[in-house]
Amino acid sequence: MTWTWVRITGLLVRWWLPLSLALGALGGTAYALARDAVYAAEAYVVVAGGDPAQAAGFAAAYARISSHPGFLAGAADEPDSLRAAASPDAPLVRLTSVATGAWEAADRVNRAAAELIAYANAHA
Repeated sequence: MTWTWVRITGLLVRWWLPLSLALGALGGTAYALARDAVYAAEAYVVVAGGDPAQAAGFAAAYARISSHPGFLAGAADEPDSLRAAASPDAPLVRLTSVATGAWEAADRVNRAAAELIAYANAHA
Protein backbone atom coordinates (compact mmCIF):
# COMPACT_ATOMS: atom_id res chain seq x y z
CA MET A 1 0.00 0.00 0.00
CA THR A 2 1.62 3.20 -1.11
CA TRP A 3 0.79 6.52 0.46
CA THR A 4 0.13 8.88 -2.37
CA TRP A 5 -0.71 12.51 -2.06
CA VAL A 6 -4.33 11.85 -3.02
CA ARG A 7 -4.73 9.21 -0.33
CA ILE A 8 -3.17 11.48 2.37
CA THR A 9 -5.37 14.44 1.45
CA GLY A 10 -8.39 12.13 1.40
CA LEU A 11 -7.65 11.03 4.96
CA LEU A 12 -7.10 14.63 6.06
CA VAL A 13 -10.38 15.73 4.49
CA ARG A 14 -12.20 12.95 6.29
CA TRP A 15 -10.49 13.26 9.70
CA TRP A 16 -9.74 17.02 9.96
CA LEU A 17 -12.30 17.69 12.71
CA PRO A 18 -11.23 14.91 15.13
CA LEU A 19 -7.55 15.71 14.51
CA SER A 20 -8.03 19.43 15.16
CA LEU A 21 -10.06 18.71 18.31
CA ALA A 22 -7.39 16.34 19.61
CA LEU A 23 -4.60 18.85 18.89
CA GLY A 24 -6.59 21.63 20.58
CA ALA A 25 -7.25 19.47 23.64
CA LEU A 26 -3.57 18.56 23.89
CA GLY A 27 -2.53 22.20 23.54
CA GLY A 28 -5.04 23.31 26.17
CA THR A 29 -3.91 20.62 28.58
CA ALA A 30 -0.25 21.57 28.12
CA TYR A 31 -1.08 25.25 28.72
CA ALA A 32 -3.11 24.46 31.85
CA LEU A 33 -0.30 22.35 33.28
CA ALA A 34 2.43 24.87 32.46
CA ARG A 35 0.69 28.02 33.74
CA ASP A 36 0.26 28.92 37.40
CA ALA A 37 -3.22 29.36 38.79
CA VAL A 38 -4.56 32.91 38.98
CA TYR A 39 -7.19 33.95 41.50
CA ALA A 40 -9.42 37.01 41.41
CA ALA A 41 -11.32 38.59 44.28
CA GLU A 42 -13.91 41.35 44.03
CA ALA A 43 -15.23 43.92 46.47
CA TYR A 44 -18.02 46.42 45.98
CA VAL A 45 -18.17 49.86 47.59
CA VAL A 46 -21.48 51.74 47.56
CA VAL A 47 -21.29 55.53 47.57
CA ALA A 48 -24.16 56.86 49.66
CA GLY A 49 -25.45 60.35 49.11
CA GLY A 50 -28.55 62.44 48.70
CA ASP A 51 -28.71 62.88 44.94
CA PRO A 52 -28.29 59.61 42.97
CA ALA A 53 -26.67 61.34 39.99
CA GLN A 54 -24.17 63.09 42.23
CA ALA A 55 -23.41 59.84 44.07
CA ALA A 56 -22.81 58.10 40.72
CA GLY A 57 -20.41 60.90 39.79
CA PHE A 58 -18.54 60.45 43.06
CA ALA A 59 -18.39 56.70 42.41
CA ALA A 60 -16.80 57.33 39.01
CA ALA A 61 -14.29 59.71 40.58
CA TYR A 62 -13.43 57.23 43.33
CA ALA A 63 -12.93 54.50 40.72
CA ARG A 64 -10.45 56.70 38.87
CA ILE A 65 -8.66 57.56 42.12
CA SER A 66 -8.38 53.97 43.29
CA SER A 67 -6.83 52.82 40.00
CA HIS A 68 -3.76 55.04 40.53
CA PRO A 69 -0.58 53.06 41.31
CA GLY A 70 0.14 54.85 44.59
CA PHE A 71 -3.34 54.47 46.07
CA LEU A 72 -2.80 51.06 47.63
CA ALA A 73 0.25 51.11 49.88
CA GLY A 74 1.60 47.62 49.11
CA ALA A 75 0.73 47.45 45.42
CA ALA A 76 3.88 49.16 44.12
CA ASP A 77 5.49 45.80 43.34
CA GLU A 78 2.50 44.63 41.24
CA PRO A 79 0.89 47.65 39.55
CA ASP A 80 -1.65 45.65 37.49
CA SER A 81 -3.01 43.65 40.42
CA LEU A 82 -5.90 46.00 41.23
CA ARG A 83 -8.62 47.18 38.85
CA ALA A 84 -11.48 49.51 39.62
CA ALA A 85 -14.66 50.18 37.67
CA ALA A 86 -17.70 52.32 38.36
CA SER A 87 -21.23 51.53 37.34
CA PRO A 88 -22.55 54.21 34.96
CA ASP A 89 -26.05 54.27 36.44
CA ALA A 90 -25.51 53.32 40.09
CA PRO A 91 -23.28 54.71 42.84
CA LEU A 92 -21.19 51.54 42.94
CA VAL A 93 -17.43 50.95 42.66
CA ARG A 94 -16.20 47.45 41.84
CA LEU A 95 -12.65 46.60 42.89
CA THR A 96 -10.99 43.49 41.45
CA SER A 97 -7.66 42.09 42.63
CA VAL A 98 -5.69 39.38 40.83
CA ALA A 99 -3.01 37.29 42.56
CA THR A 100 -1.42 33.85 42.53
CA GLY A 101 -3.08 32.92 45.82
CA ALA A 102 -6.71 33.19 46.85
CA TRP A 103 -5.97 34.64 50.29
CA GLU A 104 -3.57 37.17 48.81
CA ALA A 105 -6.15 38.37 46.28
CA ALA A 106 -8.85 38.64 48.96
CA ASP A 107 -6.54 40.48 51.35
CA ARG A 108 -5.45 42.90 48.64
CA VAL A 109 -8.99 43.77 47.55
CA ASN A 110 -10.18 44.13 51.16
CA ARG A 111 -7.33 46.54 51.92
CA ALA A 112 -8.14 48.53 48.78
CA ALA A 113 -11.82 48.74 49.74
CA ALA A 114 -10.94 49.85 53.26
CA GLU A 115 -8.55 52.51 51.96
CA LEU A 116 -11.15 53.73 49.45
CA ILE A 117 -13.74 54.04 52.21
CA ALA A 118 -11.27 55.87 54.46
CA TYR A 119 -10.32 58.21 51.63
CA ALA A 120 -13.97 58.94 50.85
CA ASN A 121 -14.79 59.58 54.51
CA ALA A 122 -11.79 61.87 54.93
CA HIS A 123 -12.72 63.93 51.85
CA ALA A 124 -16.49 64.01 52.36
